[in-house]
Amino acid sequence: HRVTARASGAHYRERSPLLGLDVLNGADVNLDSKDFLGSATLTSSWSNVSNELRVGFQSATRDWRAKGPATSYFVSEAAGIGAPATAPGYFKLSTIHFADALLYQFGSSGEHRMTVGLAYSAGRWKQDYAYGRRGIYQFGDLTHFQAGNGVFSDVVARRTDVSFRVREIAVFGDLQFRLGGGLTGVGGLRWDRQKFPNDVLLADTTFVRAFGIRSNRTPDDKINLSPRVGILWNGGRSRQWLVSLVGALDHGLLNPQRFAEA
Repeated sequence: HRVTARASGAHYRERSPLLGLDVLNGADVNLDSKDFLGSATLTSSWSNVSNELRVGFQSATRDWRAKGPATSYFVSEAAGIGAPATAPGYFKLSTIHFADALLYQFGSSGEHRMTVGLAYSAGRWKQDYAYGRRGIYQFGDLTHFQAGNGVFSDVVARRTDVSFRVREIAVFGDLQFRLGGGLTGVGGLRWDRQKFPNDVLLADTTFVRAFGIRSNRTPDDKINLSPRVGILWNGGRSRQWLVSLVGALDHGLLNPQRFAEA
């Protein structure tokens, strides 16, 4: 039996980064980032079977802070001055992970390996964000700007901070089969599903009548099957060479930021 614990963290700051798409260059914006990852793993081995149980915690924080004058766009020039309308914004994801994998070695000398396992994660997404809440000025061109002739808009909301749970479950399997001559065939399949809470969005009947779009629809993660196939070659006089050719299909995750805005 073997126990392994590891932890890593990072804290860094950026000046003038970009948050989303904007004609401005991110000036007058600072980003404060904090990351932490910790895990503990228990590995137990027997004659031809071993099991790995892992528990971990992950946290990622992005704090966008805007300074300087409010956003001012010049429509004809497709340019602007001031802080981008995308900032400020605060985003944080905290997640606990559980994973268990069972490894079985078979064959005359245990040259073949098969792994099956499952994983589960539960966490919370926190966000404080609204596009253009510092106000946006729009001018036709520099002449209108000089004359003070333009349009002002802003976003008014009772609250812009939200918090909700995020969950993900996965089942996976992997097979490595020794073909001979230093060649090993590999294949794997993973099924995963991500869930947002379906009872936190409220229906707005006025909005539905005006636009014909439901305002309380929760994104549904489809059944994601991720296959992986490949071949490995381990050769050379003392088997010092390892060449691998692997192809895989992976599915992206749902975007919690867009769900939080809804």
